[in-house]
Amino acid sequence: MRSMDAIFEGFDVDGDDTLSIDEIFLESVAGAGFKEKRPQKSREDKSIAIDEVGIYLQQMGDITLLQPEETIAIAKERDAHLTASQLATNDAGKQKAQELYENALQRMVQGNLRLAVTIAKGYRNRGLSFVELIQEGNKGLMRASEKFDVSRGTQFSTYATYWIKQRISRAIANQSRTVRVPVHIIQTVSRMRRAANELRHELHREPHEHEIAERIGVPADEVPLLLRHNRQAHSLDQGIGMRKEEGLSVFLRSRREKSPADIVCLFTQEQVRAVIQEHLNSDEQQIVRLRFGIENDEGREIDEIAAEIGRPKEWTRQILGRALRKLKKPLEGLVEDQNA
Repeated sequence: MRSMDAIFEGFDVDGDDTLSIDEIFLESVAGAGFKEKRPQKSREDKSIAIDEVGIYLQQMGDITLLQPEETIAIAKERDAHLTASQLATNDAGKQKAQELYENALQRMVQGNLRLAVTIAKGYRNRGLSFVELIQEGNKGLMRASEKFDVSRGTQFSTYATYWIKQRISRAIANQSRTVRVPVHIIQTVSRMRRAANELRHELHREPHEHEIAERIGVPADEVPLLLRHNRQAHSLDQGIGMRKEEGLSVFLRSRREKSPADIVCLFTQEQVRAVIQEHLNSDEQQIVRLRFGIENDEGREIDEIAAEIGRPKEWTRQILGRALRKLKKPLEGLVEDQNA
């Protein structure tokens, strides 16, 4: 089965060339072998989501894409049935006209589902799954089918694109973040992200804040605020690794506890020397003194220490780690004595 990117290769995101979209879609679905695809249980949520999208695309491939003139004809039919429903004098006539109106709306939506999928593809990796993006895009398409006015002379694809993008943007703003951010800020952040990518390709380096601000037309002092809004909140219980067995909190350092290096800074050199001589052997004493500059007030890097004592760098790192673990409890005892 081909990847999802291969299925959507060549899609026009702006939705202007509907005929090319139809040809590409039908060719991709036929080549991907979706007709023999059956939903299977998968170990990973991502593969399950791909199966759901594949099944949806298979069902959508059986629906003929409406041409612009066909969409306009159905829209006129929709308006006629709506008017008939409003002017009906009995319940039976009103119900019949309402059913025909809803049928016309359904045909307009089903005949343009590919447009919603095409637009949703451009909003991936922003906090919502592809299935959720398609769902929100379809809601915007349904709204566009109800509001489309034939008399204004605009194409339905152009009109529906606005509603689809608006619906997806609002869904991303409301559902993808723990703390809600206004929609106009989300849109500005999206423009900033696109501008940063363009500048990165043009300049072959990371763009500066003033360059991004000039590209998107905002004051330079607003870019740091927009970058802050671009951050995503993560749960401390979020699984890490392939098996997701340990949460993110396991890998975060506690601010309440001081590291051995921080504790060393709380004491005088005489106190530190006494603890080092009492609890460490000669190799450990030498490495700790050089690492933290206990003798000459100038600390050194691990590779510098290893070169000076003529030992491998990894061996020096292991000895330093063992020494700091030995010093933790004695130095914590000194802290308790000072606080007593």
